[in-house]
Parts: sequence; C-alpha cells; structure tokens
Amino acid sequence: MTDKSFSDNSWYDQTISDIRTIRFSNPEKVLSLARGMMARAESERNTGMIGLAQFWIGDAYFTLMDSENSIVHIHEAMKSLNDAGDYNHLGQCYNLLGIIFTHQGDNSSAFQSYIKGISILRDHPEYNHLGAMLYENYAELCERTGNPLDARKMYLRSLIYCERLHTKDSPYSGLLPVLYREMVLLEICLGNEGEAREYLRRLNREIVDSKEEKECFEQYVVLLLFSAFKGRKERAEFYEKQALDSYLKLEYPIDAFWTTISFLNHLESEEKYSEMKTVLDHMDHGLDRDDFPDFQARLTGYRIRMAEFYGNREEELIQCRRYRHFMTERTRIQNHTLNFLMEMQKSLDQSEEQNILLEKRANTDALTGIPNRAHYNETADRLLQQCLQKQEIFAIEMMDVDHFKQINDTFGHRAGDLVLKVVADSLRKPVSDRVQVFRYGGDEFTILYIGMAEEEIRKTAEKLRSDIYSSLESSKLPEATVSQGVCYALPTKLNRVWDFASQADAAMYQMKRSGGDQIRIVTKETFVLPSYGGESGEDE
Repeated sequence: MTDKSFSDNSWYDQTISDIRTIRFSNPEKVLSLARGMMARAESERNTGMIGLAQFWIGDAYFTLMDSENSIVHIHEAMKSLNDAGDYNHLGQCYNLLGIIFTHQGDNSSAFQSYIKGISILRDHPEYNHLGAMLYENYAELCERTGNPLDARKMYLRSLIYCERLHTKDSPYSGLLPVLYREMVLLEICLGNEGEAREYLRRLNREIVDSKEEKECFEQYVVLLLFSAFKGRKERAEFYEKQALDSYLKLEYPIDAFWTTISFLNHLESEEKYSEMKTVLDHMDHGLDRDDFPDFQARLTGYRIRMAEFYGNREEELIQCRRYRHFMTERTRIQNHTLNFLMEMQKSLDQSEEQNILLEKRANTDALTGIPNRAHYNETADRLLQQCLQKQEIFAIEMMDVDHFKQINDTFGHRAGDLVLKVVADSLRKPVSDRVQVFRYGGDEFTILYIGMAEEEIRKTAEKLRSDIYSSLESSKLPEATVSQGVCYALPTKLNRVWDFASQADAAMYQMKRSGGDQIRIVTKETFVLPSYGGESGEDE
C-alpha cells in the first residue's frame, strides 16, 4: 500500500477543514464528506487517509448517538492508522473510544482507552492537541468517578498541552475555553472560590461573543453555578434562564451531556421540577436509542425523584422499570464492548507483528539471514553515540573472504553462496549486545564491538576466524580463508562511523595484499579524517 501524506494534497486539506468546521453542527454532512474522502483514499491506496476518513465517520456517528456504528468505524480506522504509522490520529481514536465508553457507563474500558492513548503520547510528546484532549477527558473520568484531586492533576496536564498550541487563529482555539469551564466547575465542587474565580477570569478573557449554542449554554451554566456558589440569587436566576434558552436550541444536546447534568443538579437543588422536565424532555428526544443506557439511566433517575416529589406512584413505577431496562442494557453493552476490545487488540497485535516482520525482512540479508548493510548503517550510528556518551571503546571490523572470485569461477556460484552462508552462521554464534555482525555486501562482512578492551577484541576476532575455518572444514565446502581489519578507539564528538570503518577497511586490504588469512588491529588516541590506505596506527 502507498501511504501518502494528506498535508501535501489541497483537496484533503480542504475536506478535513470543512469537516472540522461542521463537526458538531452537521454530522450528516460530515458523513457525506468523510465517505467521499474514503472513496478517494481507497482509489489511491492511501492507507493513512483511509484511516482518517474512517475516524471522521465514527466521530459523526457518535454525534448522531449511534455508538455501535461509531465503534465499528473507529475500529477500522485504528487498523489503517496503525499500519500507516499515524500515531497521532491513532491516539485520537483511543480518545474517542474513551469518551464513548464513558457515555455508556463503562468506566473500566474508558480508563484502558485513555491509558493506551497516553502511552502513545509518552512516545510522541509533540502531539499537543492529542495531549490536551486525552488528559482533559481523562480528568472528566476521574471527576465522574469521585476523584476530584486526581481530576485536577489531569486538567493541569491538559492545560500545559493546550497552552502550547493555543493561538487566536488556531483550529484548536476552542480547547482552552472548554478546559477553563471544566476547571471552574471542579474548583466550585471543591469549594475553592479563589481558584474558581481565577479560571472564570481566564474563561471570560477567551470568550467574547460566541454564536455557537453549545458554547453559549456551557458558558451560561458556568456563570450560573458560580453565581449560586457566591449566593448571588438574582444573577443566578438570570443565567439560569439564559442557559435554558440556549439549551433548547441545541440540536444535539448529547454533546453537552455533562454540562446538562450539572444544570439538572442545580435545578433539582432549587426544586425547579418544571424546568427539569423541560430539560429532560429535550435530551430524551435525542436519546431515542439504547446506545447510551448509562446516560438514559442517569436521566431516568431524575424522573424517579421528580415522581417521588409529586407523590405520583404510578409514574415512579414506570420510571423504575425504565431504569432497570437501561441498567440491563448497560450490562449487555459492556459485555459487547469487552469482546470488541479483545478483537481490536488482536487485530492491532497482528498488524504490529506484520510490521515487525516486514521491518525484519527489510533489515535482513536474504542470502545469509544476518542483518544487512542498511541495518548496519542505522545500528553503527546509534552505538557510536552510545559509546561516546558512556566513554566506552567503539570498534569496527571489516572481514573479507579471500580469493572469493576464484571459488565462484572454480566451483560455481552455488558453492560460493554456501561458503558465504557458512561464514555468516559462524559469525552469528558469539553475537551479543557487545558484538553485532552484518553482511556488508558481496563477500564482505562487518562486525561491531562495543565497550571491549583491545585484548578482548583480538581474542574475539581470532575466535571468529577459527569458527569459520572449522565450519567450512566440516561442511566439506571449498577451502577458504578470511582477512580481517579492526579499528578501535574511544570516540570523540568529531568522530563518525566512517572514521572507524575506513581505517578498518584499509587494514583489512593490507592483509589481503599480504596474502590474506591475517588480522590487523589499528588504533589512534584521537582521529578525525579517514585514512584511505597504507599504514594506519600501530601494527598489532
């Protein structure tokens, strides 16, 4: 598959921008745009874009309160995004799953989803948007499960990420006001007037004249609760009316569910049951499915208490039956979710295993089965830096099969290939973290020695040669010898891998010119420029 970056394609850029603009206000349009995006991505075999399109489809279904379809598409998105190496949007999938599971009342699965998202964030701390969202939603989960102090810690972590990416014209500029609103409500819950006032001041600085009904409703609820907290009854009543008016204009009230719960709690504390019924009826109109039974059970709990208040036993019995139905449905969905998570993890594990296998194939020499030159280039650079930091000796050996062309010409290429395999198998035996072997190309091999003294390097190199000769003899293949050149030193900041490799190569070729079947070890206390032949260092 071809993984093309959507950032280089203006059509994808525009489509994604349009989706973000109408994400909450018009999810049906989002579905249409995302499906068109997926069709194009599939025709281009663009794995990353297929995954992102599936994500937006799942997100739209969530807004439409269709959790089953949402989870199905998020699952498909995660497989494609994982294959494409798009860990940013993979983390966003985990974030959305956490939200869905929270809404279903499955806090355990929500917790697992957020933790998996955070594990991605730890490897990629530059994903500021992901960090802001994950920690904010994780904080909400802590708050809903009765852990306000943990919630505060998570909100503060979210704030760090949020402030890194926050600018007036940023597509993520709406995250900071959301976070400030949550922190105002949390500090009110904890009884901290000073902190609540400070976050409210920051919130008012961010919000000027919003035209989004969801944002207006949430803002009015925050102002209502702060006014009630301060005992300002008239101001609280004003914001209560504004909040109710804004709420009734919400086309998708589920997007503001937890703010609605805070609003309902306030109305219940004031015994304003008529207003409560209005709010519940509007939310029930959108929750006509059993996809979010935990939400429905919570809302039904308010109706039960309302019936108790009015002494309406018949209505109370009806609502108790509804409550039992929703709790039964919640259990069913949690079991279904568990099966889904197990299947999703199995799918991701299979994808990860496939990627590891492909990477191994890319880094392995097809003939001999040992790491190839590409893997050598990557590994040598990393180990050189490791030795520099730890002030350990770094050494490279270049090894070449003597008169290999004559073996091919005399006995055939099949015999030559078998000789190379025997050499590789012999080199493989002593491999450890301190000795790593590679096929450099043709009949040449290279060995890296890490943190080994000169004498230990010499003994290891001599044993490698001895093992090769023993293996060749027992295999009854044509006789062959090897020439070895080793360069070792404590590396400096100016050294590069080539400084070592070039001098080891020169030492090896000097042995070949002397007839082969010899080892030469060279060293210098310090060196920068590579040597291309002749004497190099002290002859050992």
